[in-house]
Amino acid sequence: MVDSTFLSYSIKNRLDMMKGFKDCLHDKVIPCIPECVVVELEKQSRFKSVLKIINDHRFQRLHCAHKKSIYTDECILHRITQ
Repeated sequence: MVDSTFLSYSIKNRLDMMKGFKDCLHDKVIPCIPECVVVELEKQSRFKSVLKIINDHRFQRLHCAHKKSIYTDECILHRITQ
């Protein structure tokens, strides 16, 4: 699961995320992105290049069940501790 900070850092430093995941974990990885992370990125116009990447078929979007807007870190933490 990736957050907006990870995605923006990867773009800023021109990192190949998929290659990095494979090199680090030695296996195929399907990065998951919660909807609230996508919404956060859409609100910040400087991350247009990130939006192109997260629409890639290799990334999986996760539906967020929370009703009100929460911080993306809280959403990710809640998913991990479920």
